[in-house]
Order: sequence, then structure tokens, then C-alpha cells
Amino acid sequence: MSSANKLYNASGTDLPFKEWLRREQLKGKLDVHNDTYLNMDGEDDEMPESPEENPYDDGPPPPVTYTRKDLITYSILGIVAGMLISKYIIKK
Repeated sequence: MSSANKLYNASGTDLPFKEWLRREQLKGKLDVHNDTYLNMDGEDDEMPESPEENPYDDGPPPPVTYTRKDLITYSILGIVAGMLISKYIIKK
């Protein structure tokens, strides 16, 4: 069987492709595909629809924890950046 695109071009209709395709599917001349897409290998990518079935979901990410050293480092960097910005603004 020819592709839908070839049949559309051969029909010479003035309808847009989507409308023509729907009409032909309703007439029964073309198969109706229920939005099934193939990946690059030509295989179905069956992703589960509900979150309970998703094997890739590990749950929420763990909370971010900072150590005391990290907090001190970020505080010092913030103070130094503030001092540099204030000196730059005062010079202008």
C-alpha cells in the first residue's frame, strides 16, 4: 500500500492534508493510527502513563544539605562581593 502522502499528491485535492487524511480514514480507505509514534530504531517507546508504573521515577530528589564549612564560605564570598560592588559604586 502506498503512503498517505503519495495518495494525497495523486488525488489532486484542494483540501489541506490533515482534512484529507481524516476524510480518507473515515471512508475506510486509510488505516487509523492512534497517535503511536516510533523511535529512531522503529520500535515503540512504551512509556507508562501513570506515575505508579514509571520505572524511571525514583521519587523526589533528596533535600540539599549544606555543611557548616559551605555556609561560612558562601557568607564570606557574599560579604567580599558586597564590598567590591560598594567600592565600585562609590568611585562613580
